[in-house]
Amino acid sequence: DAGDVTDPAHSERDLAWISGWLGDAAELGVARARVIAGKSQPTAETVAVSIQGLRHLADQADAVGVRLTTENWLALMDSPAVVMQVLDALDGRLGLCVDFGNWRGAEKYDDLAELMPRAESFHAKCHFGEDGSMDREDFVRCLELARAATQAGPYTLIYDGPNADEWAGLEAERSVVTPYL
Repeated sequence: DAGDVTDPAHSERDLAWISGWLGDAAELGVARARVIAGKSQPTAETVAVSIQGLRHLADQADAVGVRLTTENWLALMDSPAVVMQVLDALDGRLGLCVDFGNWRGAEKYDDLAELMPRAESFHAKCHFGEDGSMDREDFVRCLELARAATQAGPYTLIYDGPNADEWAGLEAERSVVTPYL
């Protein structure tokens, strides 16, 4: 469980837990630490609770010299409108990692294109079919959107396919990403 600052029953506990990670990140010399914005469905209340929790975490991150970032991931951050609302509320104190593989559907590319100018980093996650085949067309389209919107990378390769050989999946992704560096 990655914690959920939007869950009233656990938000105080999870904020303390995540704050501890920020101290660990600083000790390791990490420049950025990614946290989730929340697992709850986006409502006015859950978005406000998330913003409050992220503001607290941004204070903690600033105090130890780490840049706090979040991602277009899980229920709360399921649309560009909510992602932008959260980022804007933090007045530049929260960065964004755009994950290529977290959204699907007809609006995916338009939604990602809306976010990518705000991205500080990318999770370059390619979809793989049950047979292990790479959805190269989707992956390249996401890389092209990233290139058009902002500077290249940094890209973190994420393999989430059916093949147990993660290294082979990461190598396949690397071979496609390398020309975009």
